[in-house]
Formats: sequence, structure tokens, C-alpha cells
Amino acid sequence: MSEAGKFLIYCIELYRRAKHIDGRTAYELFRSTGADDYVRRSYGALHTTGEQYILADIEGFMSRGQLDKPSPGKRFLDFIKANPIDVPADFRWSRAAANEREMSCLS
Repeated sequence: MSEAGKFLIYCIELYRRAKHIDGRTAYELFRSTGADDYVRRSYGALHTTGEQYILADIEGFMSRGQLDKPSPGKRFLDFIKANPIDVPADFRWSRAAANEREMSCLS
């Protein structure tokens, strides 16, 4: 068994004890929320932290449902791809011009 696999078992057991639930319930919760994949992918970072941090991180992941929802950055990129912006070829951005436009809007 891989180190990440062993760590996943440790995390499920840690969660089970903290929530006072049986092992099967904890395992099914990890599987249904995608926390099992999250723990495996995050092994490199999580295995160096303490129990309280691990629990808080897993609970946060479960509450966000992170596997079901794309990240804000992914949503932004998907939006830009679906809604391209036409920028004139001669457009040149500058901080001074942006400040002038902002100030003219406030007048």
C-alpha cells in the first residue's frame, strides 16, 4: 500500500474518532464527498501537519463540496472562453489613462 493510502486510512480513523461515528460511516462519507481523493492528492502537504489542522482541512473540504464545484479561477477562465472580448488592435493600456477614465467617471 502506498504512503498516501496509509495516510488516507489514518485520516478516516482520525475523523471517525473526532465525530464519534463508526468506520463504515466515515469511509462512506469520505467517498461520497470526494474527500478520499482530496486526501490522496494532498498527501504531500497534509501529512506534515497536526491532527487538528488535518481535521479542519478535511471538514472544510467536505463542507465546500470542492470536487463538485470548479474553483473561482476555473469559472473565470471558462467565462472568458465562452464570452470573448473584442479589443481594438490599437488599444494600449496605461495606468495614467486608467486613472483618468476613473476620475472622469467620478465627476
